[in-house]
Amino acid sequence: MSTALLVQDASQSPDAAGSRPAAVGVDAYRGNYEGPKSEQEARYDSSIWSAYANKESEMGGLEGSWVVSDGDGHKLVGLELRSDHQISGQLEGAWRAMQAGYGLNTSGFISNLSLTGRDLEINYMPGRQRSPNILQVHRDASGAWRGNLLNVQGEKTPIVMTKATAG
Repeated sequence: MSTALLVQDASQSPDAAGSRPAAVGVDAYRGNYEGPKSEQEARYDSSIWSAYANKESEMGGLEGSWVVSDGDGHKLVGLELRSDHQISGQLEGAWRAMQAGYGLNTSGFISNLSLTGRDLEINYMPGRQRSPNILQVHRDASGAWRGNLLNVQGEKTPIVMTKATAG
């Protein structure tokens, strides 16, 4: 599907017999009809990009949405992690069970989150458990996070933790 931008040639009048606006593909747009930016516009753009770069630099590599899946690809837990490594050095987050649907005791805050080198441990307590479920993952040479989920009953499930993507 192609998107087109309609452009009217200034030499053509709208009343000219048989003349229609020419269709121009969006990819052909080069912004060359716009004049150069004023000094004020350039400063504004620069300040926006600077603020964006500063915010990006405050975020650690774990910042964002993650999905924990078992070896068969079944989604087990969704994580929302925040790592403000430059300000306080703390990691924090929330979790949501992805198999239980919505409701009470299927989501909450992470009780403990620690990163040591390439090893990450995340503890969270579903429902009224007195002990946490423990996610232990290691970042391998390819950059993938792999490890185990240890539940309260002592069952160990091999897992993969991946960055969630939109869509």
